Amino acid sequence: MVRLNREEKLKRKRESQRRYFAKNKDKINAKRRACHAKNPERFREQHQKWYRKYREREILKLRERQHVLRKAVMKKLGNKCVRCGFSDWRALQIDHIDGGGNKEKKEIGQDKMYRRILTMDEKKLVNHYQILCANCNWIKKHEMQETVGHNLEGTRTSKFIQ
Repeated sequence: MVRLNREEKLKRKRESQRRYFAKNKDKINAKRRACHAKNPERFREQHQKWYRKYREREILKLRERQHVLRKAVMKKLGNKCVRCGFSDWRALQIDHIDGGGNKEKKEIGQDKMYRRILTMDEKKLVNHYQILCANCNWIKKHEMQETVGHNLEGTRTSKFIQ
């Protein structure tokens, strides 16, 4: 008889649990929802306790996911500034050709915006997004009066913020 070490036992147990969950997913989720509906405060407290314990790990995972998504979007959009050709990814920014990028980012979040770009077809993508370096992006914002501030006459310059 072959004895399994602890890691192998855990691996088999996890695989068994995965198969069970896949087979009984609807039943398990219904039971969880019912339990959560009965006592939402308890689950909120548990989640907050868990988050405090694993906060740093979750933040690192989020940053890594954002980094991978951003790199994929940059690659899809060409990896260089469309105005000057600058190609250092640290200073490249995703620009909405017609403006309104901050509004979209606030409404749907950066993750969803990146995923939307990755799933867009090329024709639609070319009409909505481009890559600009930080300098070219600020110049474009100023030219299109997307920045908040005042022009030489002392009036507000933003067309998005009234």
